[in-house]
Amino acid sequence: MQGSKRKANGKKASGRKAEERAYSHTEYLQSNTGRGMEIDLVIPGGLDRLNARHCKGLEILICGLIYLYGQQVALEGARLRFATQYSPRPLDPIVQQEKEEAAKAFLVWLKTIPDNHMVIYSDGSKASNGATGYGFVIYRGTKRIAQGCGRFSLAEVFDGEVEGARAGLRRALLTSQGRPIHICIDNTSVIQGIRGEAPDSSQAAFLEIQEAARIFDIQTHWAPGHQGIRGNEEADRLSKQGTTLPVPLGQRATLAGIKRLAKKQIQSKHARW
Repeated sequence: MQGSKRKANGKKASGRKAEERAYSHTEYLQSNTGRGMEIDLVIPGGLDRLNARHCKGLEILICGLIYLYGQQVALEGARLRFATQYSPRPLDPIVQQEKEEAAKAFLVWLKTIPDNHMVIYSDGSKASNGATGYGFVIYRGTKRIAQGCGRFSLAEVFDGEVEGARAGLRRALLTSQGRPIHICIDNTSVIQGIRGEAPDSSQAAFLEIQEAARIFDIQTHWAPGHQGIRGNEEADRLSKQGTTLPVPLGQRATLAGIKRLAKKQIQSKHARW
């Protein structure tokens, strides 16, 4: 979903080209095969170097790539489309990068997206008393249009990150009118869980986001925390506020929370023994 949706039959997005996408003088081509699979090509130097013959050649190349990778997709009607509005793109968390470098690239990318796109920032926090909260804030352009927070009964920060993303996405879909939605998270494990196989803990939240992304234009981005990214800081503040709220009636514990509690109890018994 980095700059475009990854829908290859529910498999994990590779993210191999993401490092190249961080450069401002690079433009991108995407080929839609007609069955939800997209292939991105990086064109150094810009699209102005391409003519119609080159574009046709790229279509042939894309079909060849699909064949080589053994994807069972329909090649008829494959078309080449341009996605320069997403250039430059923030660094992908799958690529090992310093947080400072990734934050700078993210802020550059943020200035390039159209004002009608919606940007969700999500975060999770755990208080000293063990309470776990989540928070989200939604922007359209430079205007903050919504925010929210909540608390778990028994959970970890990991759960708070994805629950904040789900709550923010539910709110954003009410007013997005089909426009692209960007979910920005500082936890790379959560991003990979959204893009690929849903983890066991908070699995329902991951699956809900994945299902929504099959219908709507939803993209995930790495926004490193504590790097001066305004939306991140606001989501962090809201998640801390969430830890002070009452636990919702009937809310279930997450698997990660249960594992942490069980581990703590075992350690306590060993200490007494």
